[in-house]
Amino acid sequence: MSGHEDKGKRYIGLLDAARVQGSWAELPELIRKVTKHAPNQTVLIETATAEHFVATYTSQRPQTATNTSRTPIETLRQAVSRAQNNSTEEVFQGQTCLAWAAWVGATSGQADSIDLTNVVPLFDRYGQKSTSAWTKICLLKAIFIQARSYAQHGEGTKAVAVYKAAASWIELNSETVKPIPQLSYWAEQILAQYGTLSLDFISSEEQLKVLRLWSILVARSPEATPVTYGNTNSHLARSSVWNVYYHLLSEGLAQPQFVSTSRPRYAADLRAVESAYETAFLRNRKFPKATESNDAVEEWVEQVIQNWRILCGPDWQETDLGEGGRNALTRNVLDILYRAATKTFHSTLILRRLFEVHLALTDYELAYRCLDTFIELNDRARARAAKAGETTAEADEVMLLTVSQGVEGLCSYGNQKEARKAFDLAIRLEDWLAEIVPEEEFTFTNGHPEPGEPVSDIQPHSLSDDVLQTVFRAIGVAKAHWAKWSPFTEKRNDLQSEALAALQRASKLAQPQSSTLYALALLCAETRDIAQALWWTKLGLQRVSQSESSSGNPASGRERCAFWHLMTLLLSSQQDFDTALQSSAAALDSVVPTNIGLQQSPNSSRNGSIGKHSEKLMLNTAADMECDDLQRVIELQISYLALVELIDGPEAALNHSGELLSLYSTLFQRFDIGDVRPSVEQNLLPPKSSAGTVKGARGGMFSRWKPTPSITPSATTASLASAAHTEQGARPTTQASQAPTIQVTDESGKSPLKKHHRFPHRHHDHDPSLKHHSKGVQPATAQGFHENPRSKLQQSIVTSSNGQATSTSMTDAVDHESPTSAQHDSRPDAKQPLEEVPHNITPHEKAPGSLRHSVQPPEQDVRLPTVHGKTSSTSPAPRFPQTLAQKHALVVLSKTWLTVATLYRRSLMFEDCREATEEAAKAATRIEAIVSATDPSARALADAGRGGGTKSSDEVWADVYCSRAELLHAVAQRREEEGTVITSENLREIVEQYEQCLMYYPDHASGIIGLSNILLDYYEKKIDLGKKVDDGRSIGASAASRQSKEDDILGSATPSQEHLQDPFSTQATSSEDLRKTPENLNRIAARDRAYGLLSTLTKLGTAWDNSEAWFALARAHELGGEVDRAKNILWWCIELEDTRPIRHWRNLGCGGYVL
Repeated sequence: MSGHEDKGKRYIGLLDAARVQGSWAELPELIRKVTKHAPNQTVLIETATAEHFVATYTSQRPQTATNTSRTPIETLRQAVSRAQNNSTEEVFQGQTCLAWAAWVGATSGQADSIDLTNVVPLFDRYGQKSTSAWTKICLLKAIFIQARSYAQHGEGTKAVAVYKAAASWIELNSETVKPIPQLSYWAEQILAQYGTLSLDFISSEEQLKVLRLWSILVARSPEATPVTYGNTNSHLARSSVWNVYYHLLSEGLAQPQFVSTSRPRYAADLRAVESAYETAFLRNRKFPKATESNDAVEEWVEQVIQNWRILCGPDWQETDLGEGGRNALTRNVLDILYRAATKTFHSTLILRRLFEVHLALTDYELAYRCLDTFIELNDRARARAAKAGETTAEADEVMLLTVSQGVEGLCSYGNQKEARKAFDLAIRLEDWLAEIVPEEEFTFTNGHPEPGEPVSDIQPHSLSDDVLQTVFRAIGVAKAHWAKWSPFTEKRNDLQSEALAALQRASKLAQPQSSTLYALALLCAETRDIAQALWWTKLGLQRVSQSESSSGNPASGRERCAFWHLMTLLLSSQQDFDTALQSSAAALDSVVPTNIGLQQSPNSSRNGSIGKHSEKLMLNTAADMECDDLQRVIELQISYLALVELIDGPEAALNHSGELLSLYSTLFQRFDIGDVRPSVEQNLLPPKSSAGTVKGARGGMFSRWKPTPSITPSATTASLASAAHTEQGARPTTQASQAPTIQVTDESGKSPLKKHHRFPHRHHDHDPSLKHHSKGVQPATAQGFHENPRSKLQQSIVTSSNGQATSTSMTDAVDHESPTSAQHDSRPDAKQPLEEVPHNITPHEKAPGSLRHSVQPPEQDVRLPTVHGKTSSTSPAPRFPQTLAQKHALVVLSKTWLTVATLYRRSLMFEDCREATEEAAKAATRIEAIVSATDPSARALADAGRGGGTKSSDEVWADVYCSRAELLHAVAQRREEEGTVITSENLREIVEQYEQCLMYYPDHASGIIGLSNILLDYYEKKIDLGKKVDDGRSIGASAASRQSKEDDILGSATPSQEHLQDPFSTQATSSEDLRKTPENLNRIAARDRAYGLLSTLTKLGTAWDNSEAWFALARAHELGGEVDRAKNILWWCIELEDTRPIRHWRNLGCGGYVL
C-alpha cells in the first residue's frame, strides 16, 4: 500500500511539473495515472483536467459553441463548490482555473470569483517559499485576470492597487520568479500591464520604476507566444512594452527633475532600451515598395535623433553618458540610422539625419556625400511634383534648412575647397528661393535699417521667418567666406557687398537670431563700417542676454563671449582703448572665475582666493566644451593683454602673462598637453641663463617686472642660432653657419667713429613708442605694473566719491537690463562668493546689465559657455577625434607661447623671449608628430585640413621661425642703438630665419613683410647682405672693383645708361648705380623679389586688409619709380589704419562668420 501512495505522490509531482512547464499534451496520461494511484485527490484531478481543456481551447479555438454541460469546467465548479470551506492549495488552483476559463471564453457559465479586494492575505498565504511553484503561478495568473477585469470595466484605481501589490511581491521574489518560465511570464505580463497604464492612474516615476523592473525580468529570456501559456486575450508583446518604455524615457529627457537622481543610470537605461526596442521594432518591418514609404521607421529615427540632441546638448555632461561619452553615443546613433536605412527606400529624412550625425562626428567626406544625395533626391521629387501639379512646401523648407546647415558647416571648419563648395551651394539656395518664393514676396518695404532705427517688416511670404532668416544667413556667410579665399581679387568687393545684402535681409526678419547678428556685425567690421558693426553687436548682446534670462541657461555664455570680444575689437578700432579694456575685462569675468589666473601666479592681484572648488568647476565645464570654444576664451585673454600693453606698456602686459598660461592649462587639461603654468618656486628663485650665469634684476623666464633690462644680445643670438637646428630630425632645414664676429673697420684698419643705424624704426602692431593713448589714459608707473588693470579699472568705474554707482561708457555700450530667471541659480555649484562690495547695497528686482550687484556679498558665475539649446541649429556641435582635438590644443599652445615671446621681446628681455619661442617650437614638434603618425607625407604636413585649429603643421613652424627672425631683428636693433656695428652675417641670419618661415608656409604675412623690408633696405643700401672676403669687402664690392680695373686697363668707356638702367626705375640714378655689377644686380633682384612677394600677399584673402603689407608694397613701388601707384596705396593704408583694431578680426575664433 505504501508503494501505491509513493507512486501517487510521484505522479502528482510529475503532473505539477508538466503544468509548470506548460506541457499540456502530457496532462491526460499523467491525470490517468494520478487517478489510478491517488483517487482521493478529486479537486486536483478535476483542476488538471479543466486546465488541459482550457489550454486546448486557447490553442485550437472551436468555430461553434461548446456544450458546457459536458465540459470539465462544470465538473470542476461542482468539485470546488463542495470543497469551498477547505483553504488548500488545490482549491485555490481550481478557483484560478475557473477564472481562467471564463477569461478566455472557454465556458459561458459564471465562474466562481476570487476575492481580491485585499490581495495581501493571498500573497501571505500562497506566496510563501513553501508553496508549490504551480500555486505561485496560479496566484500571479489570478492577480493578472482580476486586474485586467478591473481595467476593462473602468475601475482603474482597483486595478492599480492589485498591480502595485503584485509588483512589490515580484520585486521581493525576483530570484524565485526568473528561473521558472511560466511564473516569469505571468510576472512579466503583470508588470507590462501595470507599466503601460494611463498616466491618469500612475505617476511617471512609478511607471519608470515598474518598467525598469520589467526590463530586468525579461533580460536574456525568450519571449513566449500568447498560446504558450493560454493568454490569448490580453497578451502584451514585448515590442509594445519596449515602445512605451522608450517613449517614457524620451519624454523624461526634456524634464530635468525627472532625471536628476542618477543621470549615468538614466543614460545607460535609455541606450539599453533603445537597442532592445530597435531589435524588436525592425524585426517585424519589411522593405517597402518603391512607391511606398515606411513612416513608422522614419518616426523611430526622428525620436532617436531628438534624444541624441538632448544627450549631446548643454544640459548633459560628458561624464553623464557613460563609457565613450558623446562619441560612443553618436556612433551608436549612426549605426541605428544605417540599419533603419535598410528598411526604407530612398528616405530623404534618413539621409538628412545621416548628414547631421556624420557632421557631428566630423566625418565630412561622408557627411557631404549624404548631403549631395539628399539634394539630388529632392531635385527629382520637386521635378515630379511640378510635373504632377503638386505642392512641396514642407519638403522645400526642410531642403533649404538642411542645405543651409551644410553651408555653415563648410564655412566653419573648411578651407578654400570647402569655401568654393559653400559658395556653389549658396548659389543653389538663391535659385531655389527664386523658384519657391518670388522676389516681390520678400521685398523690404523701407530699405536697409540705419543704426538706432528699428527694422521694418517685410511682405508676407510662403516660408516662415525662421527658415528665410537661416537661408539668407547661409547665403551671406558663404559669400563672405568665399571672398576671403577667392583667387579673383577684383570680385572680392562684389562678394562682400552681396553677402552684406543677404545678411541684412536676414536681420530684417522678426527677432533676428544671435548668429545672424554676429555674422552681420563681423562683416561690417571687416568692411570698415564700424558704426554699423557696433550697433549690430549691441543688438546681439541684448538678444543673448534676453535668451539667457528667459531660459535660465548659462549656455549662452559662449555667444556672449564672442560678442564681447567683437565689441572689444570694435572699440579699439575707434581708439577708445579705455572702454575696450573694460569690455574685455567684463567679458573675461563673465566666463572665467577671477581666481583662475592666481593658480600659479603669486604676483597677480586679481581679487579672490585660490580654491580647488573653482578649478574643479572649470575642469568639469571645460570637459564639455569643444576646442574652438576654449580657443575663444584664450583669444579674449590675449586681446586683453594686447590692450594692457598698449595702455601701460609691454612690461605691464608681461606681468599678467602667467594668467594666460594658467588659463590655458586649466581649459586644455583633458588633452594631455602637460602643465604649462609657470612654477611658483621657479619664480621665487633667480634662474640661470643659457650660459650658466645668474641673471640680474629681470628675474626668471616668468619674472613679473623688470626695472632695467639687462641685454645680452650676443648670447641670445648664439643660443637662438643653435636652437634653430633642433628640429632637423623631424624636417630637413637649411643649415645656418655659425659665423664668427667680424669687426668692421675703415680703410686704415680703425673702427669708424660715426655709427650708421642700419635698422630704422618702423611701425609695429603694439610698439609702445607709436601707441595712441585715448583721452585720460596715462602710462603706468613702475608701481602700477604690480596691479591688475582689470581690477583697478573696474573698481574705478563702478564707484564715485559718494560711494554710489556711476555710469560710464561701458554701460552705454550695452544699455539694457534683463529680468532674472528663477532657474538661473538653481545649480548649487553655479556661484562662488566674493567679498562684499560697499556700494549699491540696496536690493534690486532686476539683475543689472553690467556694473551693479544685486546680491550682497556678490557672487560670480563660474560656469563656462556651452552650446545653447535654442540656437538656430539644434544639432550638437561637431566633436573632432582625440588626435585632431589634441592638435588643435597644441596649435593654441604654440600661439600662446608666441604671444608671451612677443611680450618678452618688446620688453627687451631677449633670453626669456628665446625660451618662450622654443616652447612654441616644442608644441610645433608635437603637432608634426601627430600629423605624421596618420599620414607621413609632405602634403599632409602642409594641409590644414578641417579642425585642428585651421592651421597646418608647416604654418605653425612658420610662426616659430618668424618669431625667431623677429627676435634676431630686435636684438640687432638694440645693439645698433647701443652703438655696436651690425655685420652682414647677423643680417643674413635674420634673412635665413625668414626664408625658413616662407619655406614652410609661402603665404606667411609677417614673414613676407619682415623679409621684404630687409630686401628693400638692402636695395637702398641701408644694410649690406653680401658675404665677406679676405680684404673685408663684400663679394659684390670686390667684383665691382675688379670690373673697374679691367675697364681702366682695356680703356673701355662706361656703358651707356640705356643698357644698364633698371627698366622699372624712373628715378635719376648715379653712375655707380647704373653699373651692371653683381652687387647692383643683386639689389635690383632683392627689390623685385620683395615686390613680387608683397604683390601676391596683398591679393590673398588673408592679407587684403593688412596695412603693413600694403605699406611695404607702396615702398617697393616708390623705389621702382611708380610714385602714383605708391600714393594710391598709401591712401589705402591710411584708410585701413583709421579703423584698425588692436588685433585682427580673424582672432575672434576659428569659426569665422559662424557663431
